[in-house]
Amino acid sequence: MQNTGNTQSMRGTADDADQLTFEKLASTQAAWLAALLVAFSLLLTQVRLGRAAVKAPRAQGAHRRTRRSNGAH
Repeated sequence: MQNTGNTQSMRGTADDADQLTFEKLASTQAAWLAALLVAFSLLLTQVRLGRAAVKAPRAQGAHRRTRRSNGAH
């Protein structure tokens, strides 16, 4: 009868090892997916910014407001 108990404890250990392996695999897959998502987002951002620069190149300082002088201070 000792062998039966030993087999059950070995099965429990195997299930725990399988669970641990699955959790490790799932967390690794989630990390890779997150890294892929970040890389893809950066790539899209680069493409978008590149198109914006090609589409409308601005002169230096064009983002600043121009002064209007109406002569009356």
